[in-house]
Order: sequence, then structure tokens, then C-alpha cells
Amino acid sequence: MSASSSFTGNLGGQLPENYIVPSEPEEAVVKLRQYINDIAYSVNRKSSGYYVEQDTITGQQFVPTFATDMSGSTNYRPVLRKVVDFGTLPDSTTKSVAHSIATTEDFSFVKIYGCATEPTAAPVPIGATNSAIPIPYINTTTPGDSVELSIDATNVNVTTTTANYTAYTRCFVVLEWIQTV
Repeated sequence: MSASSSFTGNLGGQLPENYIVPSEPEEAVVKLRQYINDIAYSVNRKSSGYYVEQDTITGQQFVPTFATDMSGSTNYRPVLRKVVDFGTLPDSTTKSVAHSIATTEDFSFVKIYGCATEPTAAPVPIGATNSAIPIPYINTTTPGDSVELSIDATNVNVTTTTANYTAYTRCFVVLEWIQTV
């Protein structure tokens, strides 16, 4: 948190709806600067809506507790986000797509998720969809027909167990991570 913010303890960064400006000019200037600082602090800590294929700061802050961090650090760390265009899901196998993120020992993924869309081939309105599934996915009718999502140092990996999911030709995987240093 910013030392000059009057928001201490306001982790949601909510802004007051009313501001009182003192009538004394010197006090008014100090108070207005404080209000502007609070607004900037709040805006800069809000989650970004950008989902792009490059490393982007989300605006989220993460305070990890690592068993390997003996100092007990409570430093906020910015969360970064990247979207991987995964393309078509595999047929009863594992498909890997490079994520191009430089992972190190001071690195942790905090969120990985995706969605796959099966566009329709029938002559219906343009942009119509037959179906979409979240990634990872568990087929509750046939639990063995699942879609697994995993990440390694270089790739996003999607594994389909016993079913052919190649009709899902559009798949995006969202990766969010922190660097602990």
C-alpha cells in the first residue's frame, strides 16, 4: 500500500462518495492532493480487463506465503496475465503449445483456466456456436472423457483422455502468475 494514501486498511480500494474540502486554501491544497493520491491508488489497484497474448500487469496484488521464504515477507506482488491461443483441442492425447513465459525458481502461477468453443458448421447465423466447455472439463455423463489442463516450464498442455474433442477448434488458456522477488 502507498504510504501517502489515506486508505490504510481499505484493501478493496473503494473511494468515498463524498469529499469535504476545507475552506482554508493551504488545508484545501493538502486535502485535494490527498484525494487525488487516493483516486490514483484506487484506479491503479483495480483489475485490468485486458486479455492479450503478451505479459500484462492485471492490477491485482498478491501476498504469497511461501514455506521457503524464511523472512515471512508480506510484500504485495503484482499479478501478470497472458492469454495463450491454444487452437484445436486434441483427440485422446496431449497437445502442447508454448507459453513463452520465463519461469524461474522465484516464480509461481496463481491461476490457470480456459475455455474451448465448438463453432457450428451448419448454415445458421454467423458466429453461432454449437457448444463451449471450460478447461479443465469433467464430463459428468462420462467422467473418463475429461479435459486436463497443466503447465510446465515451457508449455501449456491439454490432455483429452478417451474422447475426441477436435470439434472444439477455438481454445484460449489464461495464465496468471507472480514473480516472488
